[in-house]
Amino acid sequence: MLPQILYLSYFFIATLIGIINHGNQYTYNAAKTLFLGGISIGLLIWGGFFATFGLPQIIYIIIWLIGVLISVYKHGERSENKILAIHHIITIIIVLSLTWWGGFYDCFL
Repeated sequence: MLPQILYLSYFFIATLIGIINHGNQYTYNAAKTLFLGGISIGLLIWGGFFATFGLPQIIYIIIWLIGVLISVYKHGERSENKILAIHHIITIIIVLSLTWWGGFYDCFL
């Protein structure tokens, strides 16, 4: 249950920071994306999300890889878009749905 609690805490703090920065521009940073993504993937592995490998895990990895590839490709560039809170809310819904579907929170049942 500890990795699930740590993951939820980490995820909501990161999302809160994104919502607080609503309207600001950002710079792509590959190292930050890889580091924070590594923490996220590590907590999911620790919590057993990848113990079975089904559709939710595949979708999660594809979404994560797309984000990493974009960040690596555009590293150092200033974004033309601004941070929007709605993107973070949509991210919460998608990630929590995928991790729930993949059985990550079964310890709470």
